[in-house]
Amino acid sequence: MGFKDKNIAEKFIDGASKLWPLWVSNEDKLAMQFLADTVKKMSEEKFLTKKDLYTLSEQEVINRIENCKNEKIAKCFKMFENSTKINESDEPVYDKYCVSITAKRRYIVPLVEDSDSYKRINDISNFAKEKIDNYLQLKTKKYAYLDFDF
Repeated sequence: MGFKDKNIAEKFIDGASKLWPLWVSNEDKLAMQFLADTVKKMSEEKFLTKKDLYTLSEQEVINRIENCKNEKIAKCFKMFENSTKINESDEPVYDKYCVSITAKRRYIVPLVEDSDSYKRINDISNFAKEKIDNYLQLKTKKYAYLDFDF
């Protein structure tokens, strides 16, 4: 990605840098893993097929989960839906739905036209360098968990 104007590149970095932490947040990682684990259990117990995942709408899949004959799956999904926060820990938490997932850090460092050459925005903008460095130094707890066992 490249820009002709340093100011526009900085605006891009400003906006993107607000999204980057969300992609590696424990909330996002836990939610994605819980959904994957739910679909896996539904598949293992023959409540969902691979074909269903290609042919049913998202709402139809959710309805199947919410009305699953395995009451534990349905109950845990309802608790997940009603969750308003996750818990975090540096140590595993037992008897809870607890996951530890390392997410690849994704970000863009665009090129910017600078005189008669192109340079990375973080090489010519302290603002952009600080935003990128702050993201790269962002730390999260190793584990995220919900207050139920799945």
